[in-house]
Amino acid sequence: MRERTRQRLISVARATHTLGVLDSAKYVASRVMSSRANSRFVRSHPDFAVPPASLAFDAFAHTDHHIYLQSGLEHARFVAGIARESAPPKRLRILEWGCGPARIIRHLPELLADRLDVVVGADFNPKTIAWCTHNLPGIRFERNGLEPPLPFPDRSFDFIYAISVFTHLDEVGWTGWLREMSRILDDAGVLLFTTHGVNYLPKLLAGERAVFDSGRPVFRTNVAQGKRLFVAFHPRDFVLRSLEPGLDVLTLPESADPPALSQDVWVVRKNPMRPEFP
Repeated sequence: MRERTRQRLISVARATHTLGVLDSAKYVASRVMSSRANSRFVRSHPDFAVPPASLAFDAFAHTDHHIYLQSGLEHARFVAGIARESAPPKRLRILEWGCGPARIIRHLPELLADRLDVVVGADFNPKTIAWCTHNLPGIRFERNGLEPPLPFPDRSFDFIYAISVFTHLDEVGWTGWLREMSRILDDAGVLLFTTHGVNYLPKLLAGERAVFDSGRPVFRTNVAQGKRLFVAFHPRDFVLRSLEPGLDVLTLPESADPPALSQDVWVVRKNPMRPEFP
């Protein structure tokens, strides 16, 4: 009941275009609450570059350095495990699409040292890309637009992952970016992405739940697409329908280990024997 009430209040703020004001207040509160712990973190991790608070909050809705490090390492281990299990058995060209301030990707050179050929991060925020490029040598960073294409040739990567990126795009963005992922993915390459699925049903209002249960995606708009406050929820059947052709599902989504990654996890492979998107 408390969650539904919270979601109703958020819905009112979204409809009245005041959600940004509430988010700004949340940002200030987050900085105040994490300030002491962050100061201790910086003293105990003098060689660990942490992103500016504004970039962290824009991406993650918090400014806690410890959470940034621990959740990033945890999720990087998860991503690295999928890459080892599912990607082609060779030196890997890896892309994180929607890398934000490098919470995950910064750990991959160490976790996949024996398998990496190149690792690249792409993001929409130019300030984020500038910070990553300056602070994380050894990883290539590129800015992408809100719409395709990415600045990479066809079949550039063997493994691509996108954590909580499709969760902030509308249906046109969903379709266009899936095609773009297929374009830059090499034959037999693997794409890992996440969606807001069944674990997020308690957040849906009655009308939204009816749409979701009918197999259609739910979109919360009135903010710029691609930003954290633009939220999409994708039923499993919709994802399965929209993946055709050219991408084969390796595993159906499930609540991932680690538990902190509460979104549906999709792992698909580009099938060289099937046609790509037209």
